[in-house]
Amino acid sequence: MDETCRIGIVVLAAGASSRMGDQKLLLELGGKSLVRRAALTALAARFEHVCVVVGSDKVRIAEEVADLPVCIIENDAWDRGQATSVRAGIQSMQGLDAAIVMVADQPFVTPKHLRALADAYRVGDAALFASAHAGKRGNPVLFDASVFGDLEALEGDQGARQLFGRYRVVDVEQGGAVLFGDVDDRDAYEHAQALWVREKGSKRLFPLLGCDGDESGLAYLDSAATAQAPQRVLDAVKRFETEARSNIHRGIYPLAERASDCYEEARERVARFFGIPEQEAIFTHGATEALNLAAFGWAGANLKAGDLVLVDTAGHHANIVPWQMLAREKGIELAYIGLDERGLVDRASWHALLERKPKAAALTQVSNVTGLANDIPLLSREAHEAGAAVVADCAQAAGHMPLQFTALGADFAAVSAHKMYGSFGIGLLWAASERVQHMRPLMGGGGMIERVDTKGFTCTEAPLCFEAGTPNIAGAVGFAEACDFLDDIGLAAIEERGSGLCDRLLTGLQAIGGVRVAGGFELGGRSSIVSFSLDGVHPHDVAQVLADRGVAVRAGNHCAMPLHQALGIAASVRASFGVYSEEGDVDRLLAGIEQAKEAFCSGYR
Repeated sequence: MDETCRIGIVVLAAGASSRMGDQKLLLELGGKSLVRRAALTALAARFEHVCVVVGSDKVRIAEEVADLPVCIIENDAWDRGQATSVRAGIQSMQGLDAAIVMVADQPFVTPKHLRALADAYRVGDAALFASAHAGKRGNPVLFDASVFGDLEALEGDQGARQLFGRYRVVDVEQGGAVLFGDVDDRDAYEHAQALWVREKGSKRLFPLLGCDGDESGLAYLDSAATAQAPQRVLDAVKRFETEARSNIHRGIYPLAERASDCYEEARERVARFFGIPEQEAIFTHGATEALNLAAFGWAGANLKAGDLVLVDTAGHHANIVPWQMLAREKGIELAYIGLDERGLVDRASWHALLERKPKAAALTQVSNVTGLANDIPLLSREAHEAGAAVVADCAQAAGHMPLQFTALGADFAAVSAHKMYGSFGIGLLWAASERVQHMRPLMGGGGMIERVDTKGFTCTEAPLCFEAGTPNIAGAVGFAEACDFLDDIGLAAIEERGSGLCDRLLTGLQAIGGVRVAGGFELGGRSSIVSFSLDGVHPHDVAQVLADRGVAVRAGNHCAMPLHQALGIAASVRASFGVYSEEGDVDRLLAGIEQAKEAFCSGYR
């Protein structure tokens, strides 16, 4: 077969399922509907032509793909069986050499699977090429144009598979049973959601972590400190360094222009991930710099001696120390918000402090110790009613739950890329437009000015006025790729997965006994973090026992000394999960804790 053969793809999206309670193809997986994901997969394979056959709920289904470069074909006879949809799609493939038929409710089909069929066709001499694994045969299937006539004559619900008995079929090994997983009822959908996170966040995608299920490998449970980077992020950074490395906004030669495009495209992608305008997305060196920029760049320019700032006692030092420094420098007053028994903002303390009419409140969305989340939209609304701006540390929320900054109601939000599977040395401060115009840059130099002369300077517009000097361009590229990686998995699924692993750990810790958990043993609602202490054993000793077993955790105060003091805990062991974390990692952790207890606390038994 000629290497230049023309191949099209028929996406079957005409059916319905009364068992789902709704049109199944509109259900989301990884943040996209099943039908849209199928169409994007077909387009990503880069073949000659893609058509989507719609039938049941054709208006809603068509709307899902209307913005994509696909041909939408209506099949009003869809209820007479899948064969009618095959016929409708194949009719649009006339003039092509072959067509691949795929069904929209097989979400684990990838462009690689589709290209494997085409590669086999180009070197084979059969009319049919079917996806196969371990002796099982199924969709997607490639058909040579010589059988298009037979496809158009099909009847019934078996669709194109009716031709398997008429022609010689070449089985194309696709390397995994997951390929054939479809979504045909509620149980299958829930299973697909769980499987989606495991597949898309699999350890095999992270070079440092090795293979899934390798008990001798690293059980990395320190993602709250730094999440590991998937290969696609590392590849994106390498591509920039090898294909576009140059300084930005400095030259008009093609390489410099390409570097500038990479940087600003990265800003656009990261801003879209967080649901904010590009001009409100300020790249920083991380969440720490972002919070300092909010404190010194906004509060330092607008607050005066005697003004009150409320500080979350459970906050990371990065959202406490800058305010303490500002208080020392400008004489502003700090008041620390009381905590409830779980380490969250205490409502009575909060309301009492709001009566004092603060000018700002430094809040934590998700604690980096307890993994519990404050209701930032509610707290922001109440703070604004009292006349206070809100600075939200979102570093432990980003990458673990759906997060749209504007929905928080805050004025500033800070995140770090390296906690989101991205690069080191890059983060983001979101500053709402009504606040950013009253901020001052903290650093001066190249890239942040409009004009300079011996009488002074004029700043350029935000966000560049806050990004003096050569930025971490490669880091921004990696940050953007990490955001796309998370989008592909779906933040809602990641959140559910992380909460489930926390519950598994909490249940196991309670069974061990002699364990105190920061925030308590209540199940549900934790964002991928559990911190604990073992009675009579120093956290560093527990961490060492775990390290000897290949389990990586963090021990200490986790840059949250005031929270530990408030909870009456000297220090703690923190286990934190990522998309690559598995039930087996939790079980290895629990086994290690049991070993530490036996080694140091034999008197308990």
